[in-house]
Amino acid sequence: VFFHDVLNTVAGLRGWADRLQRPGADVGRATERIHVLTAQLEREIADQRALVLAERGALVPERHPVRVADLLHDVAAVFTGHAVARDRALDLDLAEPDLEVVSDRALLRRVLANMVRNAFEATRAGGTIRLSGEREADRGAVALRVHNDGAIAPEVQARIFQRSFSTKSERGRGLGTYSMKLFGERYLGGEVSFVSAPEVGTTFSLLLPWREPG
Repeated sequence: VFFHDVLNTVAGLRGWADRLQRPGADVGRATERIHVLTAQLEREIADQRALVLAERGALVPERHPVRVADLLHDVAAVFTGHAVARDRALDLDLAEPDLEVVSDRALLRRVLANMVRNAFEATRAGGTIRLSGEREADRGAVALRVHNDGAIAPEVQARIFQRSFSTKSERGRGLGTYSMKLFGERYLGGEVSFVSAPEVGTTFSLLLPWREPG
């Protein structure tokens, strides 16, 4: 399925590259799409590589100070022009613009991007997903959260973090929520959880240890 996903992205790249060769081609639009698809292809390969290393126990996180606001903007940029975000909005809630956490930025981005992707897929056209980051002083943690208005069925909730479990009717790997848990807890030392109910929607959370700057 990984090869299937990669070949789909490559097919998109070939299609836009072919357009560039046609008379009167919209060069600006084509180059924009090629840039987006190239970044998507790079992420797909990097994510698969990280997953393989993680399951082998060979993944080594690179921990550095990460400004949460910059991280959230990075995640939002992943979905600029992405098909899954079409007709849907992503709202960033930055309660503490200068908040930092010491962690692996690339792994954090992967965990949050999977949360956001799932939220987009669970949201109807015209809906809004909220991505937030804040410090929870009473728990000594930084909380990174993704919320959407949909609810997960109770029978699905019990299996949500299982490897290869997917609720999608179309072809899918079922690794999104599984990898959230794997990366977020085993390699980032955090806690990945969710709450979901019809009256409140669904919120996935990653809680990371917080320490005073310096």
